[in-house]
Amino acid sequence: MDPIKLAGIQQWPEPHTVKQLRSFLGFCNFYRRFIPNYSSIAYPLNELTRTNEPWKWNELRTNAFITLKNLFSSQPALLIPDKTKPFILETDASKVASGAVLYQANSNGDLQPCGFISEAFGPAQQRYEVYDRELLGIIQGLTAWRHYLLGAPHTTIIWCDHKNLSYFRAARRLTPRQSRWNLFLSQFDISITHKPGKDIPGADSLSRRPNYGTEPDEERTLLPNTLFIGRIDVDLHNHIKESQATDQLANTILRAKTLNIPSPFKFSLDDWTTDSDLLLFRKHIYIPDNKDLKQQILHLFHDLPSFGHPGIFKTTSLIRQHYWWPGLTIFVKNFINGCAACQQMKINTHPTTPPLTPIPADPSALPFQSVSIDFITDLPLSNSFDSLMVIVDHDSSKGIVLCPCNKTIDALGTALLYHQNVYRRFGLPKRIISD
Repeated sequence: MDPIKLAGIQQWPEPHTVKQLRSFLGFCNFYRRFIPNYSSIAYPLNELTRTNEPWKWNELRTNAFITLKNLFSSQPALLIPDKTKPFILETDASKVASGAVLYQANSNGDLQPCGFISEAFGPAQQRYEVYDRELLGIIQGLTAWRHYLLGAPHTTIIWCDHKNLSYFRAARRLTPRQSRWNLFLSQFDISITHKPGKDIPGADSLSRRPNYGTEPDEERTLLPNTLFIGRIDVDLHNHIKESQATDQLANTILRAKTLNIPSPFKFSLDDWTTDSDLLLFRKHIYIPDNKDLKQQILHLFHDLPSFGHPGIFKTTSLIRQHYWWPGLTIFVKNFINGCAACQQMKINTHPTTPPLTPIPADPSALPFQSVSIDFITDLPLSNSFDSLMVIVDHDSSKGIVLCPCNKTIDALGTALLYHQNVYRRFGLPKRIISD
């Protein structure tokens, strides 16, 4: 194997933080089955990843780090490529570099790496769009192993972890750079498959080696909230300020901060600040113990059409973005439980079961003029019968007539039983009750 194709491993720098060490070990763990006694060799390095273990990089850990890098570059960790078998190319690109691993199935049918590459992006390449960086990682992988993949008898499967490559699946007006890449890709018989980054740790780790530096284009807030003047109702602002002036808790806090004495409460005085003559608790406006003022704030965040009567948790979350007072959650809960619109429109998740209403009886009814009929089934066999047809005089005598039958009885059989046992003695009923 060309040493250049193993530079991604051989040039891996010594880690200086736990995060960098975990990145290296995550890469190694994916291929541990190809390295004998891997656990013993990597034990000094795994020790440093423990939560309570202080960082101490010594000669023992340096030797373990170098040993693992050498084992990855030698047999049996690496498989000699066979051009008659299909290849799998795993690629990934971060914001500063790309990494690739070439795989092939060994004699046991397991995928085994044939080589590793890792290449840093230049200043111009770091400014590429994310789909261009991912495609560039594929281009670099195909270039590195071009002598194996170009003209291969089998389709080369490419694993990458970015769905943004689907950008190129639609018709686009390609840039000159993308046109060159398109011409290069047309030489290969490839098939691209998306896989999450956790499923391709080899290429993912190689594209994030610590010596490539940090990723430069992290998301940043261009206009932070501190640049904007918070909008607040002037009348509400004055009402809060007047209430704080007469509030005992606010005066106690201000006095303790002025005299620099310990806080008389559980919370620290550092949590309290002042801004525009308002007392703030952890950067939220403190609302004194004034029921009318609290209800006014609840009205702003709950009753207005723009908010649409949110529930207890949503209303509490909205208020906590700007205000705070002791017992805020309980106050919001009681307020919403007393909101007529909420109680009228909310879904009843525990509907009440309607009570059973008895069927009224006719006191002047004759026997068996109003009957109820039901069946008792699955009884022990008796004279080849397994069920009973139960006929009860509902209004008059509460008398019962039991007619043996079978569970498979139909409508005609039911009518015959009634005719033989009830009708011939009491006549046709006025009302039949049945389920």
